[in-house]
Amino acid sequence: GQKDAAPVVRDILNQTQVMAGTEYLNCRMDVGDWENRVWSMLFRREFWLRSRLAFDEEVFLYEDVLLINLALLYADRGCSVPVYGYWYRYRTDSLVQGGVKERDIWECLKVLQRFRALWTEMDEIQRKALGRVLFEHISMTLYYIGTVRPKEKKDYYSQIRQGDMMAILRGSITCKKEWMKYLIFRYGTGAYYWLVRKRERKIR
Repeated sequence: GQKDAAPVVRDILNQTQVMAGTEYLNCRMDVGDWENRVWSMLFRREFWLRSRLAFDEEVFLYEDVLLINLALLYADRGCSVPVYGYWYRYRTDSLVQGGVKERDIWECLKVLQRFRALWTEMDEIQRKALGRVLFEHISMTLYYIGTVRPKEKKDYYSQIRQGDMMAILRGSITCKKEWMKYLIFRYGTGAYYWLVRKRERKIR
C-alpha cells in the first residue's frame, strides 16, 4: 500500500550550487548522502550521447548505483537544488521491498567489480571520488552479508578484498571514518555487521 509522504532533507540540497560532477559526488559523501535512484536527478540527453553511458544489461539490481555514480564522475558540470520534485510511492510487493536476499550480495559484488575495472581509465580526481563511492558500496555489501548470513561468508569477503581493491581504498581515504572502514575491510570484514548493529541499537 501507499504510505504517507514525509519531507526529506539533505544538507547538500540546502542551497543551489553549481559544480563539477566529482565535486558534487564528494559533497554527497561528506554529508552521508547515498541517494542513487535514477529518478533523483535530471540529465541532458546530450550528456548521455557524449559520455556513452547506459545501464549495464548484466546488472539486475543496484544498476542505479553504478550508473548514477559513473555519470557524476564523468559530468563536467552539475547543479544541486533545494527541492525534491517527486513523490515516492511504496508498494509492498515491489522488488525493492522484498527484503535482502543472497542475490543482493551477488549483484553488489558485480557492481563493485565494474567500478574496479573502470579505475584505470580515470584521472586522479575521478579515482579519489570513486574510492569514496567504493567505501559506501562495500559498507552496504557487508551489511547485506551480515543480514543474509550466507554459509560461504569467507568467499564473499575474499571477493571484496581481491586484486588491488584494498590499495584503491587506502589511496582514497579522506577522513578518520574511512580509515577505520579500511582497516575493518582489510583485517576484520566479519566484524563489520556486528559494529553496524551495535550502532543501530544505540540510536534506538
